[in-house]
Amino acid sequence: MKTNVTKKISMMMLGLIAAALLFLAVPAKGVKAADNIFDVSSTRAHTFTFTDDTDVILLKAGKTGYASFTLKMTGISKGNAKTAALYSIYSDSKLDEKHLMLVGTYPTPGKDLEIGTYFTSSSQVNALVLSKPDADEGNSKTVTVTLTPTAFDNVVTQTHSLGTSEKFDFAQKKGILYWPLKLTKDTKVTMKVDHPIVDSKKKAVSYSSSTSDGVVYNLTKGTYYIKTENGANTIAKQSIEYTTTAIKNDLWSNNSKRKSAKTISLKKKVTGTIPDSSKNKDQNRFFKFKLSKTTKITITNYIASDKKASLKIADSKGKYIQIKGLYTFTGASLQRKGKLSYEVSDLNLNTKSYKTFSLPAGTYYIELTGYSGEYSFRLK
Repeated sequence: MKTNVTKKISMMMLGLIAAALLFLAVPAKGVKAADNIFDVSSTRAHTFTFTDDTDVILLKAGKTGYASFTLKMTGISKGNAKTAALYSIYSDSKLDEKHLMLVGTYPTPGKDLEIGTYFTSSSQVNALVLSKPDADEGNSKTVTVTLTPTAFDNVVTQTHSLGTSEKFDFAQKKGILYWPLKLTKDTKVTMKVDHPIVDSKKKAVSYSSSTSDGVVYNLTKGTYYIKTENGANTIAKQSIEYTTTAIKNDLWSNNSKRKSAKTISLKKKVTGTIPDSSKNKDQNRFFKFKLSKTTKITITNYIASDKKASLKIADSKGKYIQIKGLYTFTGASLQRKGKLSYEVSDLNLNTKSYKTFSLPAGTYYIELTGYSGEYSFRLK
């Protein structure tokens, strides 16, 4: 069983740290400890070797931010979660639990492992402590360590306006940042990295769906903000990544009341989007169709990304139509609501059809109610 890392650091290692810190403060030729200092803000890889059970490499940046780099160790035995080589990082080179920033195992020799550390001041120096795996303890076998910088993200305190798509990393101190996102038209925003979107009043906006591509927001034109937050007393690495596509339909919000219902035709597929907002309540969309004679009607292709979306049919006076017979099938149902109305409630029916029912001649309204998201249906 591997013992506590700090207990394995010899007086020689502590002496190395002291000498290296002295080198950083007053550069001098011939100070061997300088060989165990790695500049994480550089662009060049550096290789170190050691033969003792434990070694210390000092990490410096010379500025505040978050550093990412890869660790590769060779000349060691393969281990598991309990017996593998260990790595740990301590802030300010103080090797105690209070200053422990990161600890982990390195089980596979020769494999690049990406790790990171942060710097809260330009003078901060962190200590990377490496320990041989259990199988190699006590031998004099040389271990080769290669550290390769991959990124250094500077601390951001001032945000900037975002474009139609973005992908970038940055470092953030404790607190909240609001990144302006101005939309000149109705837009679908897919957040690849899950940060909340808020409106112009900094109120959280609901989202339509969560997919393998990211969290999807359907937004009307206006000013929004992407909110990033770091709640810890450290520096955190953050990422903003999203894409946008224009929403191309004319059924957006001009038919949110019965008097402004959109006239539709039988057999024509109806598509639309209910926008996301900070109001956190259901929204309605109304459609109108006319029958010149008694007609058999079938609702098909009913799809709603909001699982609780419902569809009801009313006559010209707004009275919901009572459809005789209750029927269900996999993934869909026509549910009776009280004495007067039935609701169609479903998600992703594709090409399956509902049972046909007859309506006499007249004008009818379809009332679609949902929280947010895309929808489609067809009458035939």
